[in-house]
Amino acid sequence: MSFVHSNTEGENLTSQSTELFRQAIVLLEKLTQLDPEHKSEHLARLDHLMGFSSASSNAPGFKSIHKADLLAQGEAAGLNLNPKLVEEINSSEHDAVEFAILALIWKSKQEYVSNPNGYFLAVLKDQQSKRKKQQQAI
Repeated sequence: MSFVHSNTEGENLTSQSTELFRQAIVLLEKLTQLDPEHKSEHLARLDHLMGFSSASSNAPGFKSIHKADLLAQGEAAGLNLNPKLVEEINSSEHDAVEFAILALIWKSKQEYVSNPNGYFLAVLKDQQSKRKKQQQAI
């Protein structure tokens, strides 16, 4: 019986991984529709944000975007850029902000997000917390 339980857990993990990749592909397609000239940059950035070991900020085509561009992307994703939120974005690392914006875009495509700023900040704080735990582990 333990074997069956283990197999079910493995199937769930495989299913979750498959769903994550499917969602990443959908997100990449949307980004490419919005900005087709920078498809390779979007792909490299998505690889980096998803944590693939072969992708890094030094990967060809990877181009870190400036804070002003992040603010514009955030606003386009539905953020209400009040002074407190702008300060939070400016004081956070690019990758965490970018990931939170992409998460908001994805979530908005899946369902209505009643509080985009709150959702964005929750994802941003989660990313910062994970990064802090990783740094402490080193």
